[in-house]
Amino acid sequence: MKRISLRVRPIAGAALAALVACTNAPGPKTETKTDAWLNVLSVNVGNLDEVVDKTCGVAPYQGGLCSIAQEEIIAANLARLRPDVAFLTELVDSGRCEADSWEGDTDLLCTGAPDRDPKEQVRRLVGDDYTISCASTHATCVAVLSERVTLHGCAAGELCLDGNDTAPHPDACGTMGSRTSVSRIDATVDDVSFALIPVHALNALNQDEDPCRLAQFNLALEDVSTGADALIAGDWNMDPYRAPDAFPSGIYWHTQVGPEARFTAHNVPGDGSTPTPTWATAATLDFVLSDFLQGECDVLGETEGTTRIDGEDLATMDHRAVWCALSR
Repeated sequence: MKRISLRVRPIAGAALAALVACTNAPGPKTETKTDAWLNVLSVNVGNLDEVVDKTCGVAPYQGGLCSIAQEEIIAANLARLRPDVAFLTELVDSGRCEADSWEGDTDLLCTGAPDRDPKEQVRRLVGDDYTISCASTHATCVAVLSERVTLHGCAAGELCLDGNDTAPHPDACGTMGSRTSVSRIDATVDDVSFALIPVHALNALNQDEDPCRLAQFNLALEDVSTGADALIAGDWNMDPYRAPDAFPSGIYWHTQVGPEARFTAHNVPGDGSTPTPTWATAATLDFVLSDFLQGECDVLGETEGTTRIDGEDLATMDHRAVWCALSR
């Protein structure tokens, strides 16, 4: 990882509150598939263990999507949107469902897991029309519409649970963030090849933890994305626009993302206004970036005229999906 020297300037609580309260900029206001060159979705489907009338245990779910009812709602909305490329994080793979979790509440993912078909949650979410490749954690995957996008090294229609080239967990992370990852798989659309890089960065809560997130940002924005055009998306667990100087990872972000940098954040308004929140109506933690595409994004359920991907009734997700129409 390249070493950088950054000066952190603390941000006062009142100033941060004012930044959080900034007016959300409008997106393209479309909740259907467009005629753009690439329709892209990024969503963290985790639910903070919040399911109506019950909680999902840390083991085995670890904050991932644990409700079958919620899973079915998300799957129905994904089928309606039918993205060309979908980045999904905080998935629960079948390997977490050990024998002691196979009985109990029938809405819990692991109850009856050996008999569930399809076996893997990511396949149940996106359906049979997609080719899927995942990071080595199996908690973060990218799914592409097989008729539109080819993944290199993962056959059309297949689920490649270890298909992504996953970067080693940074030394700066130690034992933190075992389910987080930065990975890459290359793709081709209309004879144009580029890297797909799904990101789930550490939720660093203080300066002692931020070096891990900074290392993951560096992996995604420099090391892993070298040698190709890149489409990068996921849960970055940092709002570098409402608190740009609060952490070294936020300062570093602005050296790599913006009008004078390599990458464009497609869900960040070009006029410099604060991006629409993707987490708890208060912060933008989820981003879709590229260095070769143009276009804008909606945040489903936050952009006017759109609805949450997890529905309006159950609605257990703490993040909101980012839905982008991108062109070359």
